[in-house]
Amino acid sequence: MTETLPLRAQPLLAVIDSNAVHGAIAFEGQIWEQLREHQRADRVELYFPEVVLKELTRQRSSDIQSQTKQKIKQFQKTLQELERSKATFDPIDFPKLDGLVDIHMGAEYVRGSLEEAVSEVGGSILPVPSVDPDHLAAAAISRKRPFKSGGEGAGDYLIWRTIVDLSLSRPNAEIWLVSNNYKDFSTSEKEKDKLHGDLAEDLPEGCQFKILPTLGTLSDFLNDRSDANRSKPEDYGTSQDEIAEEEPEPTQRKHVGSRNARLDTLVAKACIDFLDTDVMYQEVGDRNYEYSSGLEVIGNTYPREIQNATVSYIEGDPDTVTWQLDENFNGPTVVGTATIEGQIEFEGYMFKADLALADASSEIYVSNSDHNHHMAEVTFGSDFIAQLGLRIEGSGIPEITELMSIKLGLDS
Repeated sequence: MTETLPLRAQPLLAVIDSNAVHGAIAFEGQIWEQLREHQRADRVELYFPEVVLKELTRQRSSDIQSQTKQKIKQFQKTLQELERSKATFDPIDFPKLDGLVDIHMGAEYVRGSLEEAVSEVGGSILPVPSVDPDHLAAAAISRKRPFKSGGEGAGDYLIWRTIVDLSLSRPNAEIWLVSNNYKDFSTSEKEKDKLHGDLAEDLPEGCQFKILPTLGTLSDFLNDRSDANRSKPEDYGTSQDEIAEEEPEPTQRKHVGSRNARLDTLVAKACIDFLDTDVMYQEVGDRNYEYSSGLEVIGNTYPREIQNATVSYIEGDPDTVTWQLDENFNGPTVVGTATIEGQIEFEGYMFKADLALADASSEIYVSNSDHNHHMAEVTFGSDFIAQLGLRIEGSGIPEITELMSIKLGLDS
């Protein structure tokens, strides 16, 4: 595996893992539109392994059915209350309604939606690879990556073999895996972009490989390459550091009323990428204990009854981003703050005795009412506003340094 710079004439091959789309079955938003533009310009080819689509189909069909059927149960309860109040209305066939949920929101519906989404972004679905049973068994027994120490990892193994097949069919290609699963694919936590040695030996000579955590990071890299090509189309050997040094420094060095549109876009991307990589999947601190560790959420809308919660979905709205630079720090570096609004969901557990709270709330959904003898699985959704630490180096590229606060319930 070589480290030479890629030929600019060749499109980058991006393989998308399931965690990069956060369970979505429709690929919409600013980042997807930017990737579509890069795909039309032959800068990138988007690939979705069949095993990823199957996993997304399984996850989303189960989630959609559970949440929809819970809504039906809440609707039934409301109708029962109306019946007790002597209201009159036409009868509803609830078994038939449950059946419609199974048909129209089941696996076929989700799979069809995913295939349509892949087509709309100009992507391709990679078939399940042919697997040598002896190779699979040897990798699992020896705990060779991407297998975990406990032997789990068959799905990741199939994703990896899909990538190997792609690399063999496209000699000397540059392949980037978009996945936040650095524990199974990467060298280490400190070198998340570098492929683990167990896997690197499977790639053919001349293949260039990198791991990116999010679609936003992929879009940023493609934007940088596009800008570099426009500014120096004749010089493919110029490094990214040299390009950054030649770019003019941003005019926004202090907090003033004027704005640089390109810098606004970069700050918005940095905010969204930070939410995807640093807030997604975080555990929420237990607000019933003063010194509990984990993500601290502000606002009275988060139910204290939810325990062991993690962030299962977060989407920032780039149009809500505001930012300011407050002071110079260490020469050309400036620091400040940024804010972004959006939607967030948490998955956690509640005691069954507290499920009446879920019935009374439109934001709490019971996804599994019988997790064990005492607990039920629930999800909770809310809008939010987050304040983030912002830093801009002399190159003009913004970086989010920390989550300063996140408040739920914008109207509370």
